[in-house]
Amino acid sequence: MTQTARKEEESQGAEGFYEPLIRCICERRSIRSFHETQVPDEIIMKILEAGRWAPSGGNSQPWEFIVVKRRDILEKICEIFVKDREQRIREKVNFPGSSKAYIAKVPAMIVVVADPRWKQAYPSTDFTPTLRRMYARNREFIFVKSVAAAVQNMFLAAASLGLGMAWLTGFAEDRMGKKLRRLLKVPEPVRLMAGLPAGYPKVTYHTKFRRPLQDLIHYETYDPTRLKRDDFFRNYCENERNRMTYSAGRMEK
Repeated sequence: MTQTARKEEESQGAEGFYEPLIRCICERRSIRSFHETQVPDEIIMKILEAGRWAPSGGNSQPWEFIVVKRRDILEKICEIFVKDREQRIREKVNFPGSSKAYIAKVPAMIVVVADPRWKQAYPSTDFTPTLRRMYARNREFIFVKSVAAAVQNMFLAAASLGLGMAWLTGFAEDRMGKKLRRLLKVPEPVRLMAGLPAGYPKVTYHTKFRRPLQDLIHYETYDPTRLKRDDFFRNYCENERNRMTYSAGRMEK
């Protein structure tokens, strides 16, 4: 086989992965209603394996995973979230939110934690105080983005296996984080980053809005004539956000 023919064959083989991948990406949904059917350990391991292979700054792989299946622990996690939501309502926090009562009955949860000492693997300098601060901020960005890549990998792996997940960012918030840290016995300086309830979906979401691709693309440089006005974002938050976040055409299975 000639080198040209081999490259063409490899290219065709690579393209064969795209269609199932993009289908998985497009059909993935954040799920908050699950059947009580237990998720086999081997399925959980496949999801974690996908997370393990995510890209990370300096190949630091800062993530670790706590798999929670014990009902008493899940119920305590649920209690923390439910009470915090009640407090948010009293505090008039500007976000629609949703009930987290489902956490008590979720079959499993993957809690993503990460050790910030891995940030030593990212660019830094003591050349000037200004540069030191700049690179410190940049290291935090790299750290969080690396963990987010692992979460995305696990979301897609779960979807490919017929499971659903939600992304609970509250694990990283100070108020809930302190309680969750004690419950899950997470030592300092390890940080709680996210909780991913996982299970077989009790509902299916048949629509999901995405902005048209051409509205997102700029060629060569940013087109300033397409910069959105401030009132566009105000309108979204006041009139669209709740529907776009939690009302995606769900159907009971």
